[in-house]
Parts: sequence; C-alpha cells; structure tokens
Amino acid sequence: MLSYWAMKIVGSIICLLPDFVCRFLGKGLGAIAWTVVPAWRKYMAAENIKDCLGVDQQRADEIAKASVTRFGRMVMEVLHYPLINKDNFRTIVKFEGLEYLEAAYKLTRAWLCVLPIMVTGKC
Repeated sequence: MLSYWAMKIVGSIICLLPDFVCRFLGKGLGAIAWTVVPAWRKYMAAENIKDCLGVDQQRADEIAKASVTRFGRMVMEVLHYPLINKDNFRTIVKFEGLEYLEAAYKLTRAWLCVLPIMVTGKC
C-alpha cells in the first residue's frame, strides 16, 4: 500500500513538470535501466533479436539497448495518464489505421476479432 501512495505522489509531481523535463528524466531513467540490466540478459536479448530479425550482432545490440532504454520514457508516459481526459486525448493520442477498424465494424461479427485483443492485450 505504501508503494501505491509513493507512486501517486511521484506521479503528481511528474504531472506538474514541463514535457521537456519529463522527456529528460525518462531518458535518464532508461539509461539507468540499461546500466543495471545484467549482462546475461543483454546477451539473451541480442541473441533473440538476431534469431528473429536476422540482423548482425551490432544491430541486435542496438535494438536491445533501444528496447530497454525506452522503458524510462514509458514510465514517464504512464505517470502522465492522470492528465489525459475525454476533452484532450485526441490532441495527445495519434490514431493510425482507424479506417481498418471502422471497416471491420461494418462486417458481421467484427467485434469477435477485437474481443481477444481487448481481453488479453495480444493479437
């Protein structure tokens, strides 16, 4: 329960900061995350990337690092969720491919295609 209230307080503070400060903090948090990730996990991530994407070692390392360092920016975005409401979300969220979803809704039982994604969060 203490961690919940600690994050609420941190989130409230983050919501007061300007965007450029939050981006800077997120980038720093991501850099710290990459530093504390164990070497074996970095190696495993790079090997999986090489196997799946067929890239060389250097590119696999770059992708693995970018994936981990993105974590800091994602944390800052999650802490900004209280600022998003029905009046401003269209200026913050960018919709891509909405025409495909709208076309699917027009088909019979199209909601069945969306339901598994909504429940599990996976395609």
